[in-house]
Amino acid sequence: MAMPSVEEPDLLLKAVSQNVDGPIQVIYGNQNWHTSFRGVTPEYFDIKRWYVDEGAVFSQDDVERAADVCAIGRTVREQLLVSRQRSER
Repeated sequence: MAMPSVEEPDLLLKAVSQNVDGPIQVIYGNQNWHTSFRGVTPEYFDIKRWYVDEGAVFSQDDVERAADVCAIGRTVREQLLVSRQRSER
């Protein structure tokens, strides 16, 4: 029996996103934080119902152009950006 393709109209999937994970060292100024990354497509934010507090979600055009874009979570933001701002005072 053949598996249905994503293009079939009666398929119940609303959205899909490719995904690749791994460890990463993030450096900003004199701050250094070990975390993990998740490479996804723009649809991932809708699937997870995640919203951006500041900035914007990357676009399909960014993906196609292999643009240097990144979305970071609150923990990384706090560890790198806020910590740096405090140390600069």
